[in-house]
This record gives sequence, structure tokens and C-alpha cells, in this order.
Amino acid sequence: MFEFFKSRCGERILFIGVVSMAFAICGCASTTGAKETAQIGTETSSNPEQITDSEQSLEVSKVRTPPGLEKAVLAAGCFWGVEKILQELPGVKATTVGYTGGKELDTDYNRVCAGRTGHAEAVEIFFDPEQISFHALLSKFFDLHDAGDKEGLTFHGGQYRSAIFYTSDEQKKVAEDFVKQLEAKEHHKIYTQIVPAADFIVAEDFHQNYLKVRGLEASCHK
Repeated sequence: MFEFFKSRCGERILFIGVVSMAFAICGCASTTGAKETAQIGTETSSNPEQITDSEQSLEVSKVRTPPGLEKAVLAAGCFWGVEKILQELPGVKATTVGYTGGKELDTDYNRVCAGRTGHAEAVEIFFDPEQISFHALLSKFFDLHDAGDKEGLTFHGGQYRSAIFYTSDEQKKVAEDFVKQLEAKEHHKIYTQIVPAADFIVAEDFHQNYLKVRGLEASCHK
């Protein structure tokens, strides 16, 4: 017997009979997690854990931006793929996935998915502006998703919206100028939100470095 189900990134997953064989383009069918903790300048990995999203109490990120680095918070759909692509850029020193832009602090993955909180899946990025500028970071950000696809963004809903959560007036100006230039170049409207950074709720360990830990590619994005 063959049945198809949608994965969290929209790909179709095929289950065959009682023994399930999941073909998920971006690994979205997994139900067990591995935890990897990223620190500024170093990376350490722990052993895989059996963990479900509901087992972990989430907290607002309290990481202060280290001297010489800058923080960016970007949302462009499924945060697994966004993190995987951006963390590979030269000059990006650490990344964390989480939820931001919502109306309450008490949340978790299941509530975000249900559309109850208004949060977006986002990536908190610490980068060295001497190695990569915020403009260059935005260039990759817009390259990895279609911010002009209104129907697509609406279909995916609030948690998968395109958004730039700026952390300074300079970032706001760079983002606004970038969008204006992109609209002029592409001849259509860009639907990316440009809003002030809000509380960033660190996502469950299960989601951190999800694709990197499993050796998967970011097939949900370009």
C-alpha cells in the first residue's frame, strides 16, 4: 500500500506498508534528533538524543554579541535550510534557529506550527563584518528564497514568512535600500517584512544544526 504525506517543508514523503520508508528531500520526516551546540568561534557536538519538541522548555536567547561581531536575525521559510546555507558563508561565526516576531514568549514548535503565536521560524546569526557585510548576507538571504512569491509565502503561512529583523538603524537602512534595488531589478514587489528585532526564542535542540548534524543538504531552499 502506498500513501503520500506532506513533510514540514512541503515535499511528499512516501510510506510503504507497515515498514515506513521516508524519502524526504530535506529530511523533514525524521522523528529523532541530534543536538549540536554552536559557540562563537568553536563547534562541539554531543551524541544523538531521543527528544520530542514538547519535552523541552524554551527560553529567550540571552547571548550577547561578542566584540567585533554583529548580529542578524533572518527568516526565509523552514529554518533548517536557512541555517545550513548561511552558516557555511565565510565570516559567519555562529547560528541558532528559533522563533521570533510573535505575540507571546511562552511557545514551542507545535504551537508555532499551529499558527497560534504569530512567530516566524528564524535564524540568529553572529558574523564578522570585516569578513562579510550585512549587505552580502542579505544577498545570499534573498538568493535562497523567492521573496516575491506572494502566493507561496501566504500558502506557507506566518511561520514561513520572509522577514528581516534588524538589530540597528544601519541594518534597517541597508535592508530597505536592498529591497528597493531588488524590486527595481526584478520588476515586482518584494514581500519581505523589515521589522525591529524582537525576543528570539531558541528552538528545541532537535532543530539546531538539523541538516548539518545529519549530513543533509538544504533542499528546501536554492
